[in-house]
Amino acid sequence: MQILRKIAAAGAYLDRCVGFIDGTALFIARPRGGYQRACYSGHKRKHAVKFQIFVTPDGLFFHLFGPWEWRRHEMTLYHESGLDDINPEALVIGEDQ
Repeated sequence: MQILRKIAAAGAYLDRCVGFIDGTALFIARPRGGYQRACYSGHKRKHAVKFQIFVTPDGLFFHLFGPWEWRRHEMTLYHESGLDDINPEALVIGEDQ
């Protein structure tokens, strides 16, 4: 498990790590029906939709949420995905969630 060795070498606590969250964008063709403004990035000058991916420490995809408009913040995607409600006992470390 090369990924686990890299995580341990970085100083992460694997006994407290349940996974990693990443937001990624998929570039698309110019949409129709009023979605052009929501999906356009002036910074990248492209249209895109955004996905949120939750990966376990051993590299397995646990949760995929999306697509959403490009302009949505990643914390908004996290709250909308309901990831905390999917497996709440796995997200408890000590007494804290």
